[in-house]
Amino acid sequence: MAIIWRSTFTAADGTNVTTITPEVGSAMLTVPGVFPLQVTADRARANTGDTFSICQTPTLGANANYVVRAIARQITSASFGWKVYARALVASNVGYELTYEPGFLRLRANDGSGWVVLGTTTSFTGSNGVDYTVELVCNGNQISAAINGTTLLGPFTNTLVSVANAAALETAEYTGNQATAGWHWDSLEVDTIGGGGGTQARSRTSTNAALLTPLTRNRLAGV
Repeated sequence: MAIIWRSTFTAADGTNVTTITPEVGSAMLTVPGVFPLQVTADRARANTGDTFSICQTPTLGANANYVVRAIARQITSASFGWKVYARALVASNVGYELTYEPGFLRLRANDGSGWVVLGTTTSFTGSNGVDYTVELVCNGNQISAAINGTTLLGPFTNTLVSVANAAALETAEYTGNQATAGWHWDSLEVDTIGGGGGTQARSRTSTNAALLTPLTRNRLAGV
């Protein structure tokens, strides 16, 4: 078992993430009707064309037991939050969704028939200039979320989505602020359970800490 998808979003500023060749796997895909993530300082952030952006990996194969692991950084402010998806088909409102807005985290599931909240917590608030390792874990019917190795939500027993589908990232910020504010993604990887990937391909010099909730405009929530 091993890392089956990884990108450190290394590209020129303004590059759409969907044009980057990842270190492992194939390029990320756009979601119909939604702007893709763009790059600033080798991090993925909301597109200058809109307040929020989403990108999805290609289908991940037959093994639905994996960890979606991303490093997120709050830059100078965070008017909105972010989302990490697993076993997802974003355009079809299918998958497990880990959401963060300031002071609030949530984990929920959708098989295409409507969102089911698995759990929420107010145990985390991000700080400027700090990197946080976010993990959304799908291991059989056990679904959980962790920040910096500490499980904050779950494991919850849930069987709504049992196929691998894809992983995805979402982030948002006010138009005009995307490159200088809000949350930026340093890297993303998908590690099959037992793969032992453990850490991102690249880490920043900063103190890691913790992360989840709906964004003001949310593709999967239908808002």
